[in-house]
Formats: sequence, C-alpha cells, structure tokens
Amino acid sequence: MPDVSSRNPKLRAAIVACLLLAVFTGCFAPSAARRSGRLIANSWDSDRWGPWVALTGPGMLLYSIPDFGVHALLPIDYDGYFLDGMEPTQKWFRFYDGPMQSLEQVAILCSRESSTTVTTIQTKAHERATYARHQKWHYPQCIEVLPGTYELTVDFYSRESFRRDLTLATYSTESTNPATVTWKPGAGETYALSAVLGGVTPSPGEKYQGTTIKKLTRSKTNLGANEFTLDEGHWIAIVELVPSLDSIEAPVMKEREAWKRYELRRRGL
Repeated sequence: MPDVSSRNPKLRAAIVACLLLAVFTGCFAPSAARRSGRLIANSWDSDRWGPWVALTGPGMLLYSIPDFGVHALLPIDYDGYFLDGMEPTQKWFRFYDGPMQSLEQVAILCSRESSTTVTTIQTKAHERATYARHQKWHYPQCIEVLPGTYELTVDFYSRESFRRDLTLATYSTESTNPATVTWKPGAGETYALSAVLGGVTPSPGEKYQGTTIKKLTRSKTNLGANEFTLDEGHWIAIVELVPSLDSIEAPVMKEREAWKRYELRRRGL
C-alpha cells in the first residue's frame, strides 16, 4: 500500500506537528497539573478569602482548565526551570529585614502540630507585638529570627470528628486566651513548639518552657442527638531546644528553600 503521507507534504507536516505537540504536552503537563492544583487549593482558602470563597472557588475551578492547557504547552513557571511566582503552600515567617540569612546565623522555631500556632512576636525594642505571619491567612509552621530575647503569644485550636454507628461526634479544643512564652534563642539553634493539655503546672526549672497557664475550652457536639457539652481545662505552651531541623516531622528544609526562592522572585533577583 503506498504511503499517502509521503505524497502529501501538508499531511506529513500535520503529523510532525501533532507529534511535537504530544512531546511538549508530555513534558510540561505534570508541572501544569501542580500549578492548577495550587490555584484551586488557594481559591478555597476560607481564611484568606472569607465569604468570597463562594465565588473564588468555583471561578478558579473554571479558570484552571484553560490555564492547564496553556501551561501544558508552554514552559511558563515550569517547575525545575522557572521559579513559580505563587506563594509556596507552606508559609515561612522571618522576624528580620533583608535577605534570608544562613542557618548558622538564625534560630528557627517550628510547631510540632498544626493545632499550635505562634500568634504574635515581640522584643523589648518594639512597643507593640507583631503578628507572626505576613498575611492574616498565612499561619506558618515555622518562624525564623536572629539571636535575642523574644516574647511569643501562642494559641491552640484542634477539631476532630468521630463516627460511631449513626452518630457523628465532633470535639473542638480551643484556647480562650493565648499563652505567653519567653524565648531566648541563639544562632544556629532549632526549637520545637508544642502544647500540654490537662491539669498541668509549669516547671520553673525549664529554661525554654512557657510559664503562663491559660484556660482551655473543650466542646463536644453530638450531631445525631443535637447534644452539646462544654468542658474547661488548662494548658501550657512549651518551646524546647531540639538537636536539628530533622527532629521536626515535616520537610522543613525543603519548605525553607521554597520560601527563599519565592522571596528572591518577589524581589526581582
């Protein structure tokens, strides 16, 4: 059977174009998919958008379809070649100006659990406390500072749901007031933030332990029977020195590098 494509230059060119299109799509589709996933995830962030999430969520879902098509064909913001201009999923907060310093020059504090959050940070040189995040929707897992003495306020919030037969019980644990912790980090040191719940008392012998006890409100809602119970307890926030960032159960170094690249991109470097 004669080869029709060899007699028709236009058909041969079309076949070659389709093959090139398939190659380009195969190379850039994974990066485009990750980008679309980040767009959709950010659009449903209720802390960031508030009630507007009812519009940003569906709207970005529709927008992500043509956006995926464009970025699957063109190397725009391609992971591994070009820096992504969007903020990394995991936020990082620095309490000093200028470029990000090396790990040997700074101290890092990371939360062991997402339920424990550093709300504000303050030094003696500052009359007012500063929110420990760049935007109100950030809530970073880690904060980074230069050596010094800092006063931190810490909040706690946890929500869990359990299903038993036809009953769904939801437990919410929330601090009614933030705990206060005095933190005196040195250069190159790593710390972990955690909370101890229940009838606890602070240990004055621990140098890096918070000494303020606050009330903790725990609520239990039985959605099946419309029951609601409320309990109160106490808790303390603890800042402890750990051997290294490897002691934190999270890819902290990878997250820090991602935020460092984002900062450089934002500053046009």
